Amino acid sequence: MAVDVDTLASDTAALVAIPSVTGSELAVLERLVELAGGLGLDAQLHEYDLAALRAHPGHPGEEAARDELFGVTITLPGSAEGPRLALDGHIDVVAPGSEEWRLGPWSGAVQDGHVHGRGSLDMKGAVVAALHAMAAARDRAPRRRR
Repeated sequence: MAVDVDTLASDTAALVAIPSVTGSELAVLERLVELAGGLGLDAQLHEYDLAALRAHPGHPGEEAARDELFGVTITLPGSAEGPRLALDGHIDVVAPGSEEWRLGPWSGAVQDGHVHGRGSLDMKGAVVAALHAMAAARDRAPRRRR
């Protein structure tokens, strides 16, 4: 599978169109799971135990209030002996602020080769690029003989 720029842009736009201000990320994570599934990747949505995380002595604190914490793990099959690579990103964004947006913070508009809206650069676009890179790597990996 070759990475297609138009699909990258449309998948990024789909995530940008879903508000995901820190503390309210579930809807965009559910869409990310759908996008991964569409690429033939195994994606699992996880809910974390906030009370347990907060009670851990290594808990660094939180930069924004939240009542829930979800995450997604997307994996490729491999062997336990082989090398491993972790791609990591976030899909939460800061609030749109009080300045007027030309196209709206959740527009996801694609114009002149750019995706517009909150999170398109930091970092929903990078998360989508990693997702597509995983699918491309899977399709290009040499097949092992048994």
